[in-house]
Amino acid sequence: REIQLGRLEAARLFASENHLNQITVSSPQDRIGLVAAGKTYYDLHEALGRLGLKDDDLRRYGIRLLKLGMIHPLEPAVIREFAGGLEEVFVVEEKRDFVELFLRDELYNLPDRPLILGKKDEKGRFLFPAYNELDADTIARLLAPHLAKRLPTGHLSVAGLEGRSGVSELPAVTTE
Repeated sequence: REIQLGRLEAARLFASENHLNQITVSSPQDRIGLVAAGKTYYDLHEALGRLGLKDDDLRRYGIRLLKLGMIHPLEPAVIREFAGGLEEVFVVEEKRDFVELFLRDELYNLPDRPLILGKKDEKGRFLFPAYNELDADTIARLLAPHLAKRLPTGHLSVAGLEGRSGVSELPAVTTE
């Protein structure tokens, strides 16, 4: 009882009061959300830059970013605010899919919850691997095909991404 009702709730309140989890990029017309924690958030932000997407571009194209400073317990208010109105959320995390599972659990009973993608895409194919390090180049290569389908044609810069990652089994970047 003390752990569930006392300590975990205190941790949630601490995260909320200290703004440990922050929506860093947002606009009213957002449709896509990107979530990452710790170092991976900075790698994600760098990957977006390598794809030619700065913060103003993200706002223009309806892409919202959430930076998690504390992944457990997740703070429900910021998660619901982040997910509100989104169609899809991409969870970028190394190794196991903890954030993806926590996020899915928090949003499960909402009537207008977004599709949550992470270790697998919407068709059940592997997206972000549970092995190796996720650096900015790897994230850019893995995210580019999915963003290319969702952004206006020609607004994603994929030049120079081929062959930059040390992970040889990653899919090739295409923008068709």
